[in-house]
Amino acid sequence: MTKLGKIFFAPYFFLFILEISAFFSADKAFAVDFSENPISDKELNCLQNLFPSSVSFSKALLDTTVYFTAIESYSVSGYAFVGENRGIGGPIITMTGFDVNGFCTGVQVVSHEETPQYFALLEKKNFFGEFSGVNIDSIDVPGKNFMNYSIDAVTGATISSEAVLENFWEGAQLFLFLKRENK
Repeated sequence: MTKLGKIFFAPYFFLFILEISAFFSADKAFAVDFSENPISDKELNCLQNLFPSSVSFSKALLDTTVYFTAIESYSVSGYAFVGENRGIGGPIITMTGFDVNGFCTGVQVVSHEETPQYFALLEKKNFFGEFSGVNIDSIDVPGKNFMNYSIDAVTGATISSEAVLENFWEGAQLFLFLKRENK
């Protein structure tokens, strides 16, 4: 096989292997990770919530930010970005997902050390659910403006909300970067 043939064939062979593995793993998603830092159970759970139809996930690093690629039916179905910003009591680490069309699939909490009363307010107000369906093309990412979407900090948990919002905006910026690079 020529060098060009190997370069062309290799990605499709990899996706074929992923699909065969998915077929034999029943309807369970699995993680493919070639890094020194494998996908944790908590990360996999978040990914499955963000991309329920995806059969596999890979983990990579973009600068210093961890991101994941979701695979479904031989192609990329979306990306998820891990963000970490500080609330009142400590870091709030979230995973923000975007499908390939630029719609947010949600924000999942990977872990947090936030003060329980503030974190409970975010959950009570369904703050994390407000991001689902946001179209990246309908918001001003550099200006951090949701435009026609109504996503605001939760009263009584403003600093916690702002940490999650900042995680979202960082993920949105990275998604736009990947989108430009992959054209």
